[in-house]
Amino acid sequence: MNRVEAFWESGEIVAFPRLIPISVLVVAVASLLQWILPIGILADIAFVEDVDWILPAAFGLVLGLGGLALSHAGHVALARRGADARTWQPATVLVVDGVFQWTRNPGYLGMLLTLVGIAVGFSLDWLLILIVPLWLFLDSAVVRPEEFQLEQRFGRAYQVYTRRAPRYLFVH
Repeated sequence: MNRVEAFWESGEIVAFPRLIPISVLVVAVASLLQWILPIGILADIAFVEDVDWILPAAFGLVLGLGGLALSHAGHVALARRGADARTWQPATVLVVDGVFQWTRNPGYLGMLLTLVGIAVGFSLDWLLILIVPLWLFLDSAVVRPEEFQLEQRFGRAYQVYTRRAPRYLFVH
């Protein structure tokens, strides 16, 4: 058993993925699939009468920048409270203010919103499709174990927080 597996099994630390490499990998796979097996639904929106190509591109840009801003706001809130923002380190502080009032996972949610923005902005149908399994993977393999770890570490304070702040924006 290697060191990461030992930490994972001990429950002391949960190894969380770095968001940028995962995002780049998903965009690369989606781009490759779009090239090999193009779907063309998002690209066809530009050909609908009275829809200029700039509208989906602008919407994607706004959504993508909003996702980056959400992730950054989560990082700033953690840093402001003195928490270690490195996802592979155990939580030392329970942050419940700032952007964490609206979502318990601003980093993951921001990454997913940014990917949706990229998909819309660049007409990558496959990226929209791949976001669903990515989200399900992050939710089951990363977010749920992180929540378990936080509940073990912070107890009642974390339980109260989970009743007040949704896991994602409107989903508890």
